[in-house]
Amino acid sequence: MAKEEFLAKFKWKDYNNELETILEKKDFSSDVKNLLLSMFYKMENGYADYAKTKMDVLSKQEMMEEIIQDVKEHCNKIELLTPLLKEGENSDKKSVHYKIKKKEGYIEVFPNEKDLLKAIYAISERVIYVPEKYKTVEKAIQEFLNKGHIADSFECMRDFNGWSWYTAYQEIEQVSYNLIYQNIRILTNSEILNDWINHKEDIDYVEKLREKLKGNFPKMDGSTSTIPLEAGIVAAFEGISQEEAEAKIKHSTTYGSFENLLEGKCELVFVPLLSDEQKKAAADKGIELEIVPITKEAFVFVINPDNTVDTLTQEQIRKIYTGEIKNWKELGGDDAEIVAYQRDETSGSQNNMKVFMKGYNLIKAKQEFILESMNSILDVIAGYDNGKYSIGYSVHAYARNMYNLAGIKFVKVDGVEPSYKTIEDGTYPLIDYKYAIFNKKEAEGSNVRNMVEWLLTSEGQKAMSNAGYVPVKATK
Repeated sequence: MAKEEFLAKFKWKDYNNELETILEKKDFSSDVKNLLLSMFYKMENGYADYAKTKMDVLSKQEMMEEIIQDVKEHCNKIELLTPLLKEGENSDKKSVHYKIKKKEGYIEVFPNEKDLLKAIYAISERVIYVPEKYKTVEKAIQEFLNKGHIADSFECMRDFNGWSWYTAYQEIEQVSYNLIYQNIRILTNSEILNDWINHKEDIDYVEKLREKLKGNFPKMDGSTSTIPLEAGIVAAFEGISQEEAEAKIKHSTTYGSFENLLEGKCELVFVPLLSDEQKKAAADKGIELEIVPITKEAFVFVINPDNTVDTLTQEQIRKIYTGEIKNWKELGGDDAEIVAYQRDETSGSQNNMKVFMKGYNLIKAKQEFILESMNSILDVIAGYDNGKYSIGYSVHAYARNMYNLAGIKFVKVDGVEPSYKTIEDGTYPLIDYKYAIFNKKEAEGSNVRNMVEWLLTSEGQKAMSNAGYVPVKATK
């Protein structure tokens, strides 16, 4: 059935338009898009029966909104697989019908609506906020509730015979989770589970975290680009302005802070993506790291405002930095040589650049075009004699919030300008993260773990937003 026919059958709150808008921005194949549309159509038609068989469920509107948001935020790439079966083997007997890579937002799935919905739920695993009195079994509760929620929710895709947990074993990987989950909903107040699953934090728990952390911060360090991040923490706890807090913060750069972490001179660092060299250095010292994304970020390219070029494709940028494109006129600009600046090898933004250039030969820049600090690359582009024809790179939060915007212009990449909104909704193509990194041996309840845990609460994420970063979790 054609996409238009599916959409014509949708009767609910403009979800057709909402889904269509999201799909237009996703690099999904037409087969994947049609499968998503088919999945939504089947859910629409089967929801009434589903609701009748359940003790307590989300409304259809709530469920559709939840799934749409999951596709928008967590699904970057979906590939359909054809089962490789032995002769005479039935595909229904295969135990694993999908694979996910959460960090990449990547799904491999068999081409049917039920498995696709399971995969979407799995890659969008909920953070469960467990009250303090249950903290000793928090991880077990989180696993159980997530798997139970998945099994419970995707049952709207199957045929019903009136028994809420009836299913053939091969249809649901975690049958036991489903049975226990349904019984707990019956034997307890289902609102308890809904509160935990829907990210409604226990207020007392957040307050207890704050009390534990007041005057007991871990020793923190980080990259230059995360000075506002730590300042946001200080501002939230001390009740001072962001500017006042930033004056108190000193970071040792990406490389320096990471070395301090390995040497035990600090306990927690805020940095961008680690390089392979840094990961090896930790392994060589026998240190296992815990790496937690705490804010969204974007890798950005900047030029002088007087440059007539506004937008570049990723391919064009890569060709600039391989030396293949040397003049701005090749890109629709003035007849002038491109001056392409880079950062030093130990910087976080240089590691970002290496990741961006993977598969391409990043040109070895002359020493005068290699800059040691993050602000120096912005200063050069803004004020250097040849700044008009320069290009460099940074990260969004730093370049946007800690620099005089009058001196630089953000390059639109593939037609999308980096902004808070385009980073939040994922339309800007070069999304990155800022990470909290610490030694995995940190004990449960340590001030390090308490700080990271607080950062992931809605209060902590709001502090990150106030500091100019895009939260990894929605804040209300």
